[in-house]
Amino acid sequence: MTMEQRQARSHFPRRGAFHLVNLDPTLGMEIKKTRPAVIIQNDFGNQHGPLTIVAPLTSTTSQSPVRVLVKASEGGLKNDSCILLNQIRAVNKRRLVRYMSQSFIERMRSRAS
Repeated sequence: MTMEQRQARSHFPRRGAFHLVNLDPTLGMEIKKTRPAVIIQNDFGNQHGPLTIVAPLTSTTSQSPVRVLVKASEGGLKNDSCILLNQIRAVNKRRLVRYMSQSFIERMRSRAS
């Protein structure tokens, strides 16, 4: 394994972290553009595979059974937002534009257990 491959393995997206993700191109009613998303795939899959699973966010905070409200202070976000659980997608990790915040991970872990 080359040094570059070892370095890439140690810097993988972590479950519960927010990343800016490029979701284009899209089809039909899929959510569009580059936007924040939370990583929902487990860390093993994130470390060893080329894909990760994300749930995109929207700044439209209307209530719905398929939305989870995230306060700006919880996620290191500019605005209160909603995680769109009806828009979950597997994406290539090359679509991850920028790491944003890890602060949501504890809330996510407490709900999973």
